[in-house]
Amino acid sequence: MMTSRLLLLPAMLLLSGCAVRAGVRLVSADHALDAALEAGGEDAAIYETTLARAYLEKAREEAGHADYGAAETLARQARAFAESARRKAAASTVPDDVEGLDDASRPRRKE
Repeated sequence: MMTSRLLLLPAMLLLSGCAVRAGVRLVSADHALDAALEAGGEDAAIYETTLARAYLEKAREEAGHADYGAAETLARQARAFAESARRKAAASTVPDDVEGLDDASRPRRKE
């Protein structure tokens, strides 16, 4: 009886470690998605933002079914899409000092 408990201990520790890693990846992907949305990823990078949401949702589902390996992989992919969306959004923003310019304030070419 005691031997079977000792054999279960490493398996339980391994499973709990996988759950923790998957949980950390999920939180990281969630933060990356929030950052992408804050940066305007919904408008500037709809494809990446949509994929980040879908992968994150599937990662949560897999974690709920205790498939931590799949959850970790999906969360890693969700984070990559979210980071890509944030970069695209940041690259597409117009600096504040240029935003208010209209045609009348632009320099004219001499003819």
